[in-house]
Amino acid sequence: MPVEYRSYPMSSDGDVVGSVVTFLDITDRRRILRAQQAQQRMAAMRAEVADLLARFEQVDDAFERSLRAIVSSTRAAGCEIWTGTTEGQSTPSDASEQSGVTSSMMEPLRHAGLTSDTAAGARVPHDVMAAHLQVGENRHDDAIADFPLKVEGQPVGLLRVYSARNLPRRETRAIREVSDQLAQFIARRRVLAALTESERQFRQLADSIPQLAWMARPDGFIFWYNQRWFDFTGTTLEQMQGWGWQDVHDPQELPRVLESIKHSFATGEPWEEVFPLRRRDGVFRWHLSRMMPIRDHEGRIVRWFGTNTDVTEQRESEAALRESERRFRQLAEAMPQIVWVADREGSLEYFNQQWYEFTGCEATEDKDQSWLDRLHADDREAVWLGWREAVAKVQPFEVEYRLRSSVGDYRWFLRRAVPISDDAGAVTRWFGTSTDIHDRKQAQEDLAASQQFLRSSIDALSSRIAVLDESGEVLSVNDAWTSFAQTLDGDAEGFGVGENYLLACRQAEGASGPELQAIAEGIARVVDGAEGAFMHEYCTSFGSEARWFQVRITRFQTGMQRRVVVAHEEVTQRVLSENATKLRSEQLRKLTEVAVLAATLDTPGEILDAVTGAACDVVGAEHAESRWIASVDEGRETLARASAGASQFQAIDEELFALTCAANRPQRKVCVDQRAACLAAPLVGFNGKNIGAVQLRARAGEAFTDDDEMLVVQLAQVASAGVENIRLYDEVKASDERKDHFLAVLGHELRNPLAPLSAALYLMLHDQQDVSHRREHIEMATRQCEQLKRLIDDLLDISRIATGKLRLEKEELDLCEAARAAYDTALPAMEAAGHQFVANIPSDPVWVFGDRVRLTQATANVLLNAAKYTPNGGRVELRVERVGKDVRISVEDNGIGIPRERLNEVFELFAQVDSSTTRSQGGLGIGLTLVKTLVELHEGRIQLASEGAGKGSRFTIEIPRLTADQTPASTQAHSKMTVGNEQSDASPLPRLRVAVVDDNRAAALMTRRILEKFGQQVVVYNDANSALEAIVADPPDLVISDVAMPGMSGHDLAAAIRKRLSKDRPSLVAVTGYGQEKDRREALEAGFDRHLVKPVGVEELTDAVRYAGARSPAVD
Repeated sequence: MPVEYRSYPMSSDGDVVGSVVTFLDITDRRRILRAQQAQQRMAAMRAEVADLLARFEQVDDAFERSLRAIVSSTRAAGCEIWTGTTEGQSTPSDASEQSGVTSSMMEPLRHAGLTSDTAAGARVPHDVMAAHLQVGENRHDDAIADFPLKVEGQPVGLLRVYSARNLPRRETRAIREVSDQLAQFIARRRVLAALTESERQFRQLADSIPQLAWMARPDGFIFWYNQRWFDFTGTTLEQMQGWGWQDVHDPQELPRVLESIKHSFATGEPWEEVFPLRRRDGVFRWHLSRMMPIRDHEGRIVRWFGTNTDVTEQRESEAALRESERRFRQLAEAMPQIVWVADREGSLEYFNQQWYEFTGCEATEDKDQSWLDRLHADDREAVWLGWREAVAKVQPFEVEYRLRSSVGDYRWFLRRAVPISDDAGAVTRWFGTSTDIHDRKQAQEDLAASQQFLRSSIDALSSRIAVLDESGEVLSVNDAWTSFAQTLDGDAEGFGVGENYLLACRQAEGASGPELQAIAEGIARVVDGAEGAFMHEYCTSFGSEARWFQVRITRFQTGMQRRVVVAHEEVTQRVLSENATKLRSEQLRKLTEVAVLAATLDTPGEILDAVTGAACDVVGAEHAESRWIASVDEGRETLARASAGASQFQAIDEELFALTCAANRPQRKVCVDQRAACLAAPLVGFNGKNIGAVQLRARAGEAFTDDDEMLVVQLAQVASAGVENIRLYDEVKASDERKDHFLAVLGHELRNPLAPLSAALYLMLHDQQDVSHRREHIEMATRQCEQLKRLIDDLLDISRIATGKLRLEKEELDLCEAARAAYDTALPAMEAAGHQFVANIPSDPVWVFGDRVRLTQATANVLLNAAKYTPNGGRVELRVERVGKDVRISVEDNGIGIPRERLNEVFELFAQVDSSTTRSQGGLGIGLTLVKTLVELHEGRIQLASEGAGKGSRFTIEIPRLTADQTPASTQAHSKMTVGNEQSDASPLPRLRVAVVDDNRAAALMTRRILEKFGQQVVVYNDANSALEAIVADPPDLVISDVAMPGMSGHDLAAAIRKRLSKDRPSLVAVTGYGQEKDRREALEAGFDRHLVKPVGVEELTDAVRYAGARSPAVD
């Protein structure tokens, strides 16, 4: 017993006189401590084993480390582990020796369900992960503890622990938990191995099956095909993946296939279709395609698996089977016997009408039961047993029995049945008859009728059939053979019964002689047994008509005699179809050559020459001619011509040409005057309008087919595309020339204001004593700046139009007010040119819904254009008047006018009627383009009229008026307009502290002086970095900053100010030369409050000051 010893001294008067000794039993404490330590070791063991099984993929490594963990944690002498299959499979006894398993170890393994005893001796488990591993020692005197490894109640292995002591329950429980972890590890490894093997087997199986197999993602993207697919189609995965499989489909069947398969992809339903696929040699073969969704445990589709099975022979066989079935039904229904069909198990499926008429049964009755019920009671059991025996032994069945009729009497019948087998020899059905033998004479008559029916069936065949004996003599023929012989008339020698067909063929002469001699050779070889069958295709003439036939010769035996069947089948339609296919292929080749050639030619004439000749050649026409619009002058079209073929014919049929061009689709007719068939196809431009036609005349006695028309239409399309491509190239070239001219004029227009502006600044700088002219110089410089600003504004407006970003601020407005504003804008230019400027504007308002600024701009542009192109001292009249539901603004002048042929060019971008005049007058050729766009944005229209050069011009703008119920009160509108006009001057400017940031020192200086003129306190910074520190240290009220600066940009500066001055930050205004909508948006996103475009006017600066002064001090 463990005790704790403690001694306490005893003292008296400071001297130790004795001691007190205590003994404490610490058995329970020691037991609790050991239990806690053991519990910690077991927890650590479980965690370590779980970690090892998670980290190690190799079974041996995982098991070895796990066993060592068990030995270390339990202080066992050693551990062993066996793994085996859950099915209890075992290996031969020698395997136990290899794995170190002795006979003494087998009992626990058998107890665990991992082994079985057989006559061969002891067995140990094995599977794809069968293993045996031992760690530590195995002493025979040690205690043994076995722990079965089970998954879902099925044993998969055994863990054995050797210990010098009996394992405590705590350790036993912990080892049992570890054994569960080992079992789960084994199960996971088996699943992984099974999945890997399954995938390998699937791939191997998929490549070995005769079907074409494939897999797709849930969205239908096919990512895998088996090798059969690539072998069949001659394609690669790169060509076929995704939706590339459409390339091997028949184009006519593809839309149907796409519609149905996309429906399945969308709904998740299984899919099945039959369609043709193109083999690598170009031949299409029919396939049955099936596709099934593969779902996960939650029902979601994870992939699709599909197969394509070649059913070409099956379809042909099915068609033949259907035809055979149809003939059988006809035969069966016409036979006097009762005919019946049973399935392979002997259950009746079909009775012919004779059964129902004789027995009075209904078609809805059970056939087996109704047959048995009508058998005589004395015959029923024997007949039934005999029938079942025949079915079981697959042997013919024949029996006589009595059958009750519909009137109740019994008649004797002979029932015969034979099994019908497929090519593999398996029974597919039973065919049987029930013959009334109550009267033998009647039975013989029935047999004769049956033979006659069979004869009639053979006679109904279209093939010409004759049966010959070994010498070649005709024994019998069908009606088709007889009819064929009658059409040959005198050439039918040897065709009749009793005549020698073989000899007649050998002695044949003339055009058909070689073919008939070949047939004779085939008959001889089949009769001699050199060939089992012979087939030959030949052509013969019937008058002027050529017809093709295919002869088949086969042999059969009747007793000791050989017989030969000769069958001639006409195949004229098939041959003609094949020939037409070859012709179509050649035509398409020529069509392709023409298309390639047309792409290399430089003029419409060359293209139409090539296409016209090709059209005549491809369809075999006698003559072809093309006409197309070569040019348009003042509305008059000039046609060009190309022809091919017979040159002695006159021009094409004018009526047909006109009809084709008007209808813009192909036309056919018989040209009476030329007594020939004619075909015409239109030439169509990219805009859908007609630009000419190609017309052909057929040879005498011939007519054009639908295929001919399709080919000519395709050639016309090739020609149309070529001509239109050349036209587009010319237009692009002309556009480039206009652009180059515009850039030259733009340079001129930008330099023009700079010369007087530079001169004025020079004079003011160097002649400061001349005060009298200083104001004149300033005014002149101001005008030149305004001209530059208008020029740039027009360019920006054109840019906005091109990008679709021109915005209108529409309202209800008096158009007369806009016209008066335009008059005021143009008046200085009119006075400078000495023009008589007349305005006829109604005094009462004319209301429209539009943008006041843009309508004024459009009217002013027309007026300034009139002022510019009217010689000094001319006359310009502005008139506003109501016309129906519209209001018309007209500007008429007596200026230089415009040539009629160039009226349509005036409104084109960069267009200039007379470059020399334009340069002398100034302008970029964009003003009227802008006017036209602004008017059309107001749902209006603009027109130009001129009698020609030197006869003046008249511009007319018409815009829809507002109706009476839409017209606002004029006083309200005027009041609103007045308030708006006076808004900017309503209050004095506040006095603010302003920071100007601009790397352009001159621009910053001028901005500073303007602001100081209005009483502002201004500080200038020429870089953003120094400005940022100063602004953060002492925030001003307003920051006006350039955007594009070296180092830190204006955008970065605004963002930094907002970040560092979250409260009481100044108002931020961006000033930049970039004025697009995206530039304004970027400035606001960077942190600016407003965005101004250079050059910034005084009013814009003062508005910015007012905005900053009115801002709420709260952080926004």
